[in-house]
Amino acid sequence: MAKFYAENNKEGARSLFIKRAIYKSFSAGIPAAAVPPAVRKRNEEGYPHLINFNFGEKYLYGRVDRLFVPMEIDNTPIIDKVTGITSTNANHMHKYQIDKDGNGWALEASHPNESRIRHMHQIRKGVVQAAQSNCYPKCEELYGEAGAPPHTHNLFSKGSRTTTTPKIKKFNPKFVRRDTNPGALNFVVDAFSDLTQQFEKAVLLGKIDTQDKFLSTLKVYKAYQSPKGLYDSYRLTYFDVIAKIFKENKIKARDYDEFLKNLMPMLLRSAKTNPITKVAFIKSRRCPVNCSGLVVEIANLDFSNDYEKVVKFYNSNNWEFYVQACASYGFMIDRNAPWRLIADIGSDPIRSPMMDYAEEYGFNSTNDIIENSYKTVHLEYYENFKKNLLELYNKTKVRSYYVPTDDGTDYVRRIQTDAASYTGDPRPFGTPLPPTAQKVIVPQTYSQTTFFAKYPEEHFLKTYFEIRFIEEESQFADNEKDLMIDDCIELYRANGLANCLNSFERILNKPFDYSGSLSYIRRQLSAISNEEEL
Repeated sequence: MAKFYAENNKEGARSLFIKRAIYKSFSAGIPAAAVPPAVRKRNEEGYPHLINFNFGEKYLYGRVDRLFVPMEIDNTPIIDKVTGITSTNANHMHKYQIDKDGNGWALEASHPNESRIRHMHQIRKGVVQAAQSNCYPKCEELYGEAGAPPHTHNLFSKGSRTTTTPKIKKFNPKFVRRDTNPGALNFVVDAFSDLTQQFEKAVLLGKIDTQDKFLSTLKVYKAYQSPKGLYDSYRLTYFDVIAKIFKENKIKARDYDEFLKNLMPMLLRSAKTNPITKVAFIKSRRCPVNCSGLVVEIANLDFSNDYEKVVKFYNSNNWEFYVQACASYGFMIDRNAPWRLIADIGSDPIRSPMMDYAEEYGFNSTNDIIENSYKTVHLEYYENFKKNLLELYNKTKVRSYYVPTDDGTDYVRRIQTDAASYTGDPRPFGTPLPPTAQKVIVPQTYSQTTFFAKYPEEHFLKTYFEIRFIEEESQFADNEKDLMIDDCIELYRANGLANCLNSFERILNKPFDYSGSLSYIRRQLSAISNEEEL
């Protein structure tokens, strides 16, 4: 069967193209003429949850929000509850318990001499609501002790205790390879645990082939990968490459301004495929879908080996059970890597079974998951972007270098050579050339303090915007880009950094017909807000 499917990327271009096309048809459930009937899909209708994650919007699944703005997991733990004590009022205090939204109760407090005199307070958004004793104002008449009149309390944070749940949860070691310690979003781990138990039951009941290496006892080989770790590693390598290009091409800069002038043409040639910012990296092919926290990989096969995919998965005796079981627990299967399970967090119009697990953590919709489990990348990254520019400048900076000067009074040395060292020089060998006056250039050195003091925020914003335009497949003309940059800098001056960056990224990642005015930006942001409410 290997003659129909590629085993690596080393074959000839024509053969590889044909074999990839055969696999694409096979995995999509479309009978291909070159595929023998014996190995064609048994279910020609295919499987709706067997997805091509290299195509269309699915390519960015779990890495961008609904407006296509890059996002990453917000590792801030989920607050389950906060407990503590209130201030003293009317000669008593309460213990309290509230949820992450500040809603809950100041728990019941009783009169020290008469337990039948008691009350509690409701807490709404962190504010204790007024309450009084259950018998007020007749407590003394009924029980011989004065009750508490209507009153409130303040919540003390000092001494309070917060109970949290981490968003990234580790898998049960029972279902993990010994040399790994993977995790994923908490509800994804819960769903996978139940899926593995379903396979265990099927083994005990004899429903599936126990000899199958990957599809009998499910094991986690890979899951969540931190986008920070991935980007940091990528960035260091990228910066080393840029520094090498500077060195090999003898590009030297007197200061940061000259450095930037030399850097931008390089980025124009490469940044679309090799982005420099973390924001663009998250959307690129350099960043795997694993950074979404929604992925579980149950094998470690070679992605380029289509033959193994067909033999070990599609033609497995347990394939049908695997596909149906994954669907019943809310997992999609990557058609191009059938060992990769990806949580389906869709809630409308069809609700995924995965949402039953998400509900346990307070997520009732796709929007709930995106808003509470993720954060946009650009706000936190922007400050690092400025530091990264200084880091890259320092990587490319030389200690000193010499340049010719026409003024013999301003040099540190003269060099003398002969005509033979100049190719094509018509003068005979040995003819001395006149001395060349040279002066030394020592590139400017910056600390972070002096760097940020010398260049205003507007400079860094303009540089960030220009690089982001280079990285994205933007439809904006050059004059439109300039107008948008000017408008966003005006937004920064009027409404602050966050508003400026949010506006820019929303418009850049979801392009409109741009008219080049600040009022246009505001209209588009209003349109975006209206979309979010629908």
